[in-house]
Amino acid sequence: MMIAWTLAVAIISIVNGIDETRLWKIPPPMKGFTWQPYLGRWFYQFRKAPCSWSGSNEFTDFEVFFSKETKHSIMLSLSMRNDICNTISSRLTFESSEAIAKIKDPVGGSYDGIYVHVAGNPKTFMIWYGCTKLSITEDKCDDPFVSIMTKMPFPNKKVIGQINEALMMLWGFTVDQLTHIPKFQCIAVTMMIAWTLAVAIISIVNGIDETRLWKIPPPMKGFAWQQNLGRWFHQFRKAPCSWSGSNEFTDFEVFISKETKHSLILSLSMRNDICNTISSRLTFESSEAIAKIKDPVGGRYDGIYVLVAGNPKTFIIWYGCTKLSTTEDKCDDPMVSVMTKMPFPNKKVIGQINEALMKLWGFTVDQLTHIPKFQSCVSKSYVETRSKWLPYSY
Repeated sequence: MMIAWTLAVAIISIVNGIDETRLWKIPPPMKGFTWQPYLGRWFYQFRKAPCSWSGSNEFTDFEVFFSKETKHSIMLSLSMRNDICNTISSRLTFESSEAIAKIKDPVGGSYDGIYVHVAGNPKTFMIWYGCTKLSITEDKCDDPFVSIMTKMPFPNKKVIGQINEALMMLWGFTVDQLTHIPKFQCIAVTMMIAWTLAVAIISIVNGIDETRLWKIPPPMKGFAWQQNLGRWFHQFRKAPCSWSGSNEFTDFEVFISKETKHSLILSLSMRNDICNTISSRLTFESSEAIAKIKDPVGGRYDGIYVLVAGNPKTFIIWYGCTKLSTTEDKCDDPMVSVMTKMPFPNKKVIGQINEALMKLWGFTVDQLTHIPKFQSCVSKSYVETRSKWLPYSY
């Protein structure tokens, strides 16, 4: 046990290839830093999030607008997308050095702490070190983080090189060891002119007019699960808000097996840094194409599921609703999942999927989140064993 504990302590601080012990010590601030030339709009590019706000790793289109408030304070308007757009305004206060400041999270205390501007150039980039939890036993940080912002939304190689050089000098790693913040549809809701725009397009997600998904579609005629059992690969998704973190999954697949006349077992396998498998029960009554699923872990994907299109040899399209409206016959939190029988479908199959999606909702797979495939979480022996267990397997 002692050896295992020692080993655990030695490796617990390694995050994304970063030796986190290097971040425990609060670094000195950048010499001569003043806020004046850094005011305005900046785009988050790379981060090592604090444990207190680990969910922020899921954000896309993450940006900030700095504006001067007083001699000793700056206003931060943070804009981010986590399936939907949000803006949070915070106050950054400083005393003798403008490069060392404190921030108070007005919403939930997730990012309260000390912030240090450690490197940057007002025309290109800035690197922040933050600490949301100071150690009570020694002069170090128990919950550090690193944020890198750039003046342009898509910095060139020269700027990335400058950032890497600064990171190597500070902590011995590069941006490759940090979480990249994707940019799909930047909405500058931090500025008043963009607020009006945001109200007009708030229902647009990844180019999808989400209002089209509010109405629950009719099921596919003549659908039966008998021909659709076995292994399927998730390819494209529009995740529900209740499970928005699933957009980060890779190697996402499902094994569908028959349980009773009115129920199936879905074994979901996915990778989110590590592999996990969750088994859920899908139940139906008169129509096999309309079913209910119960999430046994956290209720994130509880809801009604409708199979709307498919071919047992190539693809299936599911519509799901995790939150029915209380005021009218519509869905407040819809989702769409596209699965294929093969892990890498050909152009013909993608064309058939696009044709079905266009008929249903007027968009194609290009407007959905693609699920990357690197290394399956499911072993060949597992699939072979499951197939032997089930008389209804593929």
